[in-house]
Amino acid sequence: MAIESLDYKFVFTSTSVAQRGVQIQEVVLRVSNGSVVPIAQASNPGGEWVEGEGPDEAVDGNIEKRATKWLDLSMAVGGATTSTLLLTLKIPAAIAFYELYTGPHAFGRNPTSWTFSQRVGDEWREVDVRENVVSPAVAYSPYALTLLGFPVSAYPLLSSPPPVGPTPSSPPPPPAPPSLPHPPRAPPFPVLPVIPPLTPLQPQ
Repeated sequence: MAIESLDYKFVFTSTSVAQRGVQIQEVVLRVSNGSVVPIAQASNPGGEWVEGEGPDEAVDGNIEKRATKWLDLSMAVGGATTSTLLLTLKIPAAIAFYELYTGPHAFGRNPTSWTFSQRVGDEWREVDVRENVVSPAVAYSPYALTLLGFPVSAYPLLSSPPPVGPTPSSPPPPPAPPSLPHPPRAPPFPVLPVIPPLTPLQPQ
């Protein structure tokens, strides 16, 4: 059974252009059947942003409204090498897919590498890692790795643990059909004696 969590986080480690900050228009989380999971709040510990571009703007449901993106400038002016976006769900859920949407401009700030983790008890468990992703150079665009977004790589392991015990072997191949007997050979033709030619009778 999949592990449900209330808290998830992204740690962004690189962007299309370095030292310009990182931005996200919207983050969407989904469970295995594709349903969107409501997010109660978001935070950006250690981040720097201007008014109207804080972390809550990344989970406000507005995908095509310029003034609602999240921008962390700590990876630009602050000299930070990573940026963390913490997400708290309204109810615990096992996230199977997530999608990121690009901002309205400055596409060099789009993230290209990150980790995605869930809190299990008192520890964070990394459930997906992406490196050198090509981000869309289009405003308000999903990365669209699949129709539902990025599949969480650890989800199949969490939801379907490997069976305990020996793995059943493959069934043996079916036996080959019996070979048909060869038809009997025809007996050889008898060798006929050579008959000398007849000598014509002479008149008396």
